Amino acid sequence: MFDFLPTRSWDQTIGGVYFAMRLIKHRTELGESKNGARFEWLLADSDPDERKLALKIIDEIERSAKSSFVSLSQAAADKYVRRLGGIVEKQIRKELTHEDMKQGEKLLQEMRQSGVSNSWHLLNSSAQRSQRRTNSKLRSPSPKKSKSIQAAVERA
Repeated sequence: MFDFLPTRSWDQTIGGVYFAMRLIKHRTELGESKNGARFEWLLADSDPDERKLALKIIDEIERSAKSSFVSLSQAAADKYVRRLGGIVEKQIRKELTHEDMKQGEKLLQEMRQSGVSNSWHLLNSSAQRSQRRTNSKLRSPSPKKSKSIQAAVERA
C-alpha cells in the first residue's frame, strides 16, 4: 500500500501526506462528497502536485477499505495515519543529512526565543526524537565534550 510514495521527492511526499491526513482528520465533516466548499477549503493551501498526491492517497485508502474514506472508523483512520506517518519518517531519515538536522535544531531554537514555541510543540518533540535516534546511531562523544556541545547549542 502507498508504494507510489517512495518514488516521490520527500517534499512532495510530505505535502501530499499532510493534505491527505488533513482530509482524513476532517472526514466526518465532509459528508459523502469529495466536492464542496469544506473539501476545497481543506486542500486550499496545496499546490497542484500535493493535491493530486493527496487524492491518490485517499483513493488508495478507499480501495483498501472498500468504502469511502469519510465512513472510516476512528481506528481505521488512525491506522492509515500511522502508516502514512511511518512512510514520511522513513523517507525523511533517508534523505536528510546530519547538517539538515543541525539547521532544524537552530531554527527551532530561534523560534523558541521569538515566542513561537507553543504552536510548534509537536514539531519540536518530533525533531528531538529524530535527533536522539540519529545521535544514538552516531558515535557518542565523551560526557565532557557532550556537556560543552550542549552548552554551545544553548548559547546559539
